[in-house]
Amino acid sequence: MIHLWRGTHHQELPGLLKRFWESGELVIMVPPYHRDFQFLQMFPEFQLHGEWPEDIKKLTQQTPRVLTDSETKIIASAVLGVFTSGTTSGVNRLVLYSKENVTTSLSAIRELYDTKRIQKVFSYPQPTHTFGLVLGYMQAVLNNAQIIFSEGAYSRQTHQLWLEQVDANTLTLGTPTHFVDLIQFVKKQHIIPNKSYTSIIGGAMATCDLWQQMRSILNIEQPSIGYGATEASPGVTHLPPGVPPQEDGDIGYVLSGVSVKVQEEGIYFEGSNACAGIFENGELKHAGQILLKDSLKPHSESGKTRYTFNGRTDLVVNRGGLKLPMEVLEGKIASHFFCRCMAVSLFDERLGEDIGFIIQGDVSDKETLKSQIAELVAESVGIKPALSNIIFSDIPLNANFKFDRVEGIKKVLRERAWGDSMSVQHMKYLLPHKGGAVWIDDVTEFKKGQGVGQVTLQAQGRYFSDGKVRESSCIEWIAQTYGYSVIANDILGIEPAYKGRVTFIAEVKNAQFDFIDVDHKPGDMIRIETTCTHDFGPLKVVNGKVFNDKKLLAQVGLKLYCGQ
Repeated sequence: MIHLWRGTHHQELPGLLKRFWESGELVIMVPPYHRDFQFLQMFPEFQLHGEWPEDIKKLTQQTPRVLTDSETKIIASAVLGVFTSGTTSGVNRLVLYSKENVTTSLSAIRELYDTKRIQKVFSYPQPTHTFGLVLGYMQAVLNNAQIIFSEGAYSRQTHQLWLEQVDANTLTLGTPTHFVDLIQFVKKQHIIPNKSYTSIIGGAMATCDLWQQMRSILNIEQPSIGYGATEASPGVTHLPPGVPPQEDGDIGYVLSGVSVKVQEEGIYFEGSNACAGIFENGELKHAGQILLKDSLKPHSESGKTRYTFNGRTDLVVNRGGLKLPMEVLEGKIASHFFCRCMAVSLFDERLGEDIGFIIQGDVSDKETLKSQIAELVAESVGIKPALSNIIFSDIPLNANFKFDRVEGIKKVLRERAWGDSMSVQHMKYLLPHKGGAVWIDDVTEFKKGQGVGQVTLQAQGRYFSDGKVRESSCIEWIAQTYGYSVIANDILGIEPAYKGRVTFIAEVKNAQFDFIDVDHKPGDMIRIETTCTHDFGPLKVVNGKVFNDKKLLAQVGLKLYCGQ
């Protein structure tokens, strides 16, 4: 007998998980939007728990089939199951855990903490997500801690409950989106939260600024950052509590018992936390060595390797921790509405990433079709995309007649109403640069052949050396301001960008610096003005000026080469 739980946070769930864990019975967590129950062909007997509407119940009626010896062995060891479409492919899969998987992963993570101070676990992530299930519910159940959550779907009430329940012995779990929302809630309420021990930021890339605000605004003493995957039960690396990230995307060190190999196509990991099996395309298979389609950058540090998460290597949008398979959604929309569809990844300040769609076809009522597309996406993955992120246009193709997603992003961004500035975060997919090396914040003026950028100095900024801004930093600011201004002007239709794939500083000339009597400090606003004086196709001649307030710090001439 196996058990299927369908629903969101619920008071009944901790007791149910504890009971079936002790009896060794398999519990599979089913997300509310899930409608594919082919896996039940392996289980002739099952019991339903949670919320099961009649139309969903009918879908669970599957014809049993004969199991292979390998499948029988995997099922015999499995105690938990959870669905994912995350970092190994864009296809919805059922991942099964053994007791060893769960306890090994939890032990490796918990050894980084003062576990005597983890008496409460506050879980933002839902139990149908491995983050909430293993690090939330199972950590509490197996270690006699109190699990706290807001029943039902995520809402503002969750933040209010956190303020009421958090104390010095609380561990808070959440994605960057959860914590950004919580920070905004606390600021609007003008409340200083009770001091709490620690937190785990997971499910999406965490920034240095978010980590610092969690300490200063949320009063969390020692935040931490976790990286992993559903297939890892879920831990792979961890930045220990209280250790500040060195750059955006810092995910710390490999957990004990886990081995990692970084390759061009992603990272391979092995360990006893690697899941017992994965059900995909009608088959249940042992995981073995698992590929995570993420780009990680290793750094050597005092004999240890520290990793930075640079993004995904496949076509998956990480929308605040929810992985959205771009090609799968394209196919669903195209086949359902008889049109061409391209999905693109867009920057979102709250979610990190969001998804957008370009629809090509004969459409009479665009607003109605937008709503219908949003409903179809919500039915497929559980979220409804913003209607403003759905546009109608010819789909851009590259030289190989495949989707040109970079041009697609520009098309979607062109439809937006921009004010007097544009964050460079919206352009990071269009002018690739390593996250920690992007030194400007916004482009603030848009004119042909010109650009103005600004940056608010941050204490951890790489433009500082020994607490002082380097002269060479001004050169980099000018080059980046010009590059992002070109992209901004292209997006706004002011001037098309030259189609170079890489840009190099070919020459620095007539550089003048005046740092006398200037005390640069975090919080200062730097203004960078650039003008392209000569445009020879791939070769650009650019003059730039850097100001702190009205003080001219630098005046530099650059030759830039934009090559293929």
